[in-house]
Amino acid sequence: MADTAAAPTARATVGDSEFDRDTAVTQREPGVYDIDLSAGWTIVSAVNGGYLLAVVGRALAHALPHSDPFTISAHYLTASDPGPAVIRTETVRTGRGLSTGQASLVQFEADGTEVERLRVLASYGDLDALPDDVRTTAKPPELPPVDQCFGADDAPPEQRAVPGRPRSPTACG
Repeated sequence: MADTAAAPTARATVGDSEFDRDTAVTQREPGVYDIDLSAGWTIVSAVNGGYLLAVVGRALAHALPHSDPFTISAHYLTASDPGPAVIRTETVRTGRGLSTGQASLVQFEADGTEVERLRVLASYGDLDALPDDVRTTAKPPELPPVDQCFGADDAPPEQRAVPGRPRSPTACG
């Protein structure tokens, strides 16, 4: 009889997961960060918006004196491509318990033209400074099984094959 005991599951710690590595930004100078947007986070032919928001959020967490995002408002201006990008952050206001900042993610066309892809306004605070009675009753959303999720083949034919881009993974939601 085959051994049916489940093998222990390896759990990633903060900082060593694929997502952590792919959202890590490098500070070039105060308020300016570089990143190479991963092709692993594309949906059909563009970089996933949630991934982009996480990247910009990481830059703001580094740039502002408070590191925990409380609110983020994002405006997706143009589709982003995998590859090099620059994030520029600006502190709008800093208080004792809350900081507000804005950030823009830009990429450069082949001719050097700068194109803004995403603009964000966010407020950050310190979750550890909140009282113990702060909690949520929110439950995670129910997602369909993977075989019922959309994949690249579900996109319109004109968006399926993009030269130079790998096929995207299946996306649920």
